[in-house]
Amino acid sequence: MPHLKVFIKWGRQSLSDLFIDPEQPPLVLKTELCKLTGVQPERQRLLLQGTALKDDTWGRCKLRDGANLILIGSPGDLPSEPVKKTTFIEDLTSVQMGLSVDVPTGLMNMGNSCFLNATLQCLRTASPLHDALCRFKVSSINDPAQRFAAALADLYLSMDRITMQSQADGEDDRVTQESHDIQALHEIMTCGGQRSLFDQVVDRTAMDLQWQKPVQVAVPVAVLKALQQSESAFAEIGSDGLYVQQDALHCWCKILQLLREVLEGHRSWRELEAWQNK
Repeated sequence: MPHLKVFIKWGRQSLSDLFIDPEQPPLVLKTELCKLTGVQPERQRLLLQGTALKDDTWGRCKLRDGANLILIGSPGDLPSEPVKKTTFIEDLTSVQMGLSVDVPTGLMNMGNSCFLNATLQCLRTASPLHDALCRFKVSSINDPAQRFAAALADLYLSMDRITMQSQADGEDDRVTQESHDIQALHEIMTCGGQRSLFDQVVDRTAMDLQWQKPVQVAVPVAVLKALQQSESAFAEIGSDGLYVQQDALHCWCKILQLLREVLEGHRSWRELEAWQNK
């Protein structure tokens, strides 16, 4: 079969006097066009009668003498494959998602204690308070304010350790608080006696931590107990046998009252008040 003359429209340019053998696949034409335009064959989109041509066949397109084809493509190297494979958030585990964003260490809900957890997380962002609690030393464990400050200091230090351990472990699953740690806090903050609902919550939390998949949380058991001992309203039990939901503002004011008794007069307290008034 004789060669056919075709015309190629490429952007604003027109390529004429091109002769092709219809017995050869379109890839041969693309190779010739690469020499003329610099567009690699794999970057070329060649249209004939509105249909994109494949490399190995003309398909249903009938190539005639004087046919007009359109070439779409630009010269240059193909982008190289990324060295590191792209990871999509849908493919991440819950632990990996937690590590992929800069979020604080979580706090376990001890049964309608979300008001307390939110308050503790907010106060943790106050660096003056955080620094003051790290340096705090208990002089009287019988003082409710000192008991609370000691529990809060221990919780924030535990959260700091969890954060540092998370960064060191990378994407490994881990348990951030073991059941024996919960029991140790319970023994420190209680004086024995009859088993209460609080004791049952401690046992249930320990069991959950033992059997659940490892999560990146801390458990504010000692803080909750100290808060309940300082004001009985926070230990109120509802008809469902769980702690009654409390007002977060009430919790905020009570915590600041306890901390003021311990830290008032210190530079860190003045800095905290300045932070609060911003």
